[in-house]
Amino acid sequence: MGRLVPDDRKATVTPITNQGIQNTLEKMGCSSRSPHRCLLSAKNRKFNKDLEGDVVFSAEAGVFSVPLRCTIKKCDLEVDSQFIDFGTYVVGQTTSRTFTLANKGALAIFFSLDTSAALFGERCRAQLTTQDVARDNQTSSVSTLLEDSQLKHEELPEALLQKQSDDPLPEDIPETCASAREDAQMDQSHSDCSDLTLGKVRDGELGPFESIKLKVIFTPTIPGEARLKFYIKFSDSTIKPIPIHVTGVAVTIPVWVAKPSVDLRICLFDHLYQDIITVQSRASTTLKLTFEVCPELRKHMKILPKTGFIQAQSTFNGQLKFLPRSSLSKDAHKYFDADTGVLEVPVVLQIAGQVKPVQFIVNAIVTTSDLQFDLSEVDFGDCSIYYPVEKSVGLTNLSLLPQEFGFVGVPECIDVQPNDGFGTLLPQETLRFDLIFCPTVDKDYSFQLTCKSEYNRDFRLSCRGTGVHPPLELSHSLVQFGDTAVGDCSSSVLFLTNHEVTKGKVTPVPPRLFSFALPGDCEISISPAAGRLQPGERSPILVTFRPALSDQAIRDEAQRLLQREMSLCEEEMDKKKLEVKCFNEYIVPCFVSDGIPPEEDLQEPPPWSHINTLYLKMWCPAVRPPLVVTSNIPHNTVDFDRVIVGEKVIKRMTIQNICQDSLDYCERLDVYAQTMTLAVVLQGEGVVPAVTCSHQGGILDFGYVLEKESTSQVLKLQNGSLVTVGFRVQLASLCPSLSEDEADSVTGTQNYSGMGVFSVSPAEGSISPEQSVDVVISFQPDHPSVNYRDRLSIKLRNQMDVCVMDLRGAASSHNMYLYGGDPLKAPAESLLPPLISSQFQLTEAAVMGKAPVPILVTLWARYSAGVLIPAVRQLQLGCISSSQFSEKGGEFLWDDVASLQELGFSLQPSKGTIEPGQKHTVSITWTPNRGYKPFEVVQTCVSVWLKGAQTSVYRVTLMALVSNT
Repeated sequence: MGRLVPDDRKATVTPITNQGIQNTLEKMGCSSRSPHRCLLSAKNRKFNKDLEGDVVFSAEAGVFSVPLRCTIKKCDLEVDSQFIDFGTYVVGQTTSRTFTLANKGALAIFFSLDTSAALFGERCRAQLTTQDVARDNQTSSVSTLLEDSQLKHEELPEALLQKQSDDPLPEDIPETCASAREDAQMDQSHSDCSDLTLGKVRDGELGPFESIKLKVIFTPTIPGEARLKFYIKFSDSTIKPIPIHVTGVAVTIPVWVAKPSVDLRICLFDHLYQDIITVQSRASTTLKLTFEVCPELRKHMKILPKTGFIQAQSTFNGQLKFLPRSSLSKDAHKYFDADTGVLEVPVVLQIAGQVKPVQFIVNAIVTTSDLQFDLSEVDFGDCSIYYPVEKSVGLTNLSLLPQEFGFVGVPECIDVQPNDGFGTLLPQETLRFDLIFCPTVDKDYSFQLTCKSEYNRDFRLSCRGTGVHPPLELSHSLVQFGDTAVGDCSSSVLFLTNHEVTKGKVTPVPPRLFSFALPGDCEISISPAAGRLQPGERSPILVTFRPALSDQAIRDEAQRLLQREMSLCEEEMDKKKLEVKCFNEYIVPCFVSDGIPPEEDLQEPPPWSHINTLYLKMWCPAVRPPLVVTSNIPHNTVDFDRVIVGEKVIKRMTIQNICQDSLDYCERLDVYAQTMTLAVVLQGEGVVPAVTCSHQGGILDFGYVLEKESTSQVLKLQNGSLVTVGFRVQLASLCPSLSEDEADSVTGTQNYSGMGVFSVSPAEGSISPEQSVDVVISFQPDHPSVNYRDRLSIKLRNQMDVCVMDLRGAASSHNMYLYGGDPLKAPAESLLPPLISSQFQLTEAAVMGKAPVPILVTLWARYSAGVLIPAVRQLQLGCISSSQFSEKGGEFLWDDVASLQELGFSLQPSKGTIEPGQKHTVSITWTPNRGYKPFEVVQTCVSVWLKGAQTSVYRVTLMALVSNT
């Protein structure tokens, strides 16, 4: 960077314009040791123009320049359209169009709309001679002739064209006068443009970067074409006015249709569609109207009434009814395109006394509502009753509208997936469905699947199949082995039964041969793998799972660990070591013969049928073993070979713990000899678990909550044992082993949504020695009721009960509630609220209807040993604390307490306030008055008002009498 010489503190400016403006730089605190700050000021500024140039500085290092550019604020004006065409309108109607005037510049400007016939006419006429004016008038008459006759330029007589070409305009006429001539051509049309007017906004200010919408109104009063040309003038004389051309055509029809085109959109065959045809009249007399539909469409379309009268200067509404039938393509092929479904029908409106009828168009796209299967029939063939057979079928929507559908009335022997056969088909869409056929008995099945659309149409698909009962049956078709370590084994016992019987049959039933076909290199062994079963015989089948590592699996794992060790850090390696579980699934077929080989040729293979084939599925999870033998012992067998009696032979073996945890193990040793097997007895110690619960059992009450809200309570389980104890928490409502009667006795109202009212977390787990676990019980009702209940039991893995408790809860739709009194009906509730409702549900409905809620309280006074003991009952009043309402509490008030005292009743307290989350107990006491007659029932009613977020009224009926017992 250079610096300025202290003695030379001026800079020169190159000439920017031809006016020769001189600019100088003035010093502002210059110093030889600090940078110079200078202010550039333009002097003698007497014009409004853009300036461009350079400022030249002289420094010790040389001369340098700084570019300089000054611009002024400008206006950039434009309109979105200079030509406005209203089209054709009926005389008497009024319509409008808008156009936008925008200023894209940074300078504000004033504008105005000028509709004068010749904007610049006066200025031009002052410069024209008499001969020029005559020539202009002649040219104007030719232009007028062109407009009136609507002829093109080439249709004019040649002589007239030659005359026009021979009279050119003088060169000394200004350019603005030429535009005046063009405006003069509009003189004739301007006299008839009173139908075209401007809106209320005709002038104003347009700010920088602003826009304004201006309106033009067309109110035709005279038939014919109306034109209007006006200019947008601006306060800046240098900006040219913007011309706007407006045209419109008016026709004279005393009666017309408000909507000349009626669009019915997409319609379905055999469905009724309606619309209103509005006819308007400006005639001064009543006219007769007749709607005429073309003969081809009379079976499908009609307008009611067909004939009517429209009053003077009023409207008439006709009802269009369109019911397209399947024969539409044959009846009206002239107006209906069967390929695209487009229908365009002209409808004529005849008016009495009017020669020209009124015509309007009815448009519609007519489509079918058919759903089509890609198969006419599904044949499942012969199917075993033990294994389902699956077939795929496609369903296509032939309509142009989406349709919801569902398979209804599906037989029990078949299942439709996905989504249980329900869904939505888009236009022209095809969905594939799986039909899963599972017969239950051996018989022929023939049925129809019904697919119902949202338009209540049924589409049927015929299905048939034959259920076959195989002669042999497995007791279990699925075997789930537990986690088995490599080198260990797990086993399970099944039973294979021949259920055929020979009793009562003339022809003896032959035995059945079976054979399990195991895949190669399988970790499963089945014993016996093949055999023969007589009718009614049952044979045990032993299935053993022995996970092992092949040489190739060991090489692959070693290679994988080597690659991972090179790419991962040690911490990630430790985490990956925990992934030591491998899961395999096997499906083994068991082939069953149709008989036995003939006695003449026992070597001939017996006949087999695929229908009789059984399938056994096995889930085999293999895990890494915690212990391995690291010494060189083949097959983990210690072989002592031959040993002389009386001698002692010792062999050693090394066992290594390869898991991450310490293990306590015991030894089991079996010594096999030719004449005996020596067994070593294993001993152990049993421990009784000592687990206690913070709740001793009985009733666990959650109180009142608002519907669709939840509350929870925590139970603490303490393990006082020296071993880890597993536990399980079970709810009676979710226990499948309970019978229906047992479940009904301990459970109450359930949620309408199907979700559980009570939930537990965690449902199972383990407790370490001398540790505790928190069990959270949540109560989340979805509708008002006081009958929510369930039974919760906590059991250990040895089926020992820790505690059993009954869960109780209630829900309300208001934050204030009253509870107590005698039950008015059975507490059982159904999941279908419109059919059966509980006491509390009826109460809530009554409160919403502003009717008092009935409560019955019965009081029994006792007379014993000559002493009268008054009767006392209690009611609970409470206020629910919830985030839905404010923290403000509620109030309660008992009406007409004085009349109760006359009958011997007393209430304490009779009014009060309740804070959120609190309860109040109201005691009702009855003491018989003097003159009370034995066995007389004293009855009265009193109302109690609960005011919270909403006000509810309870009508409490008090019944009192004296008992001798």
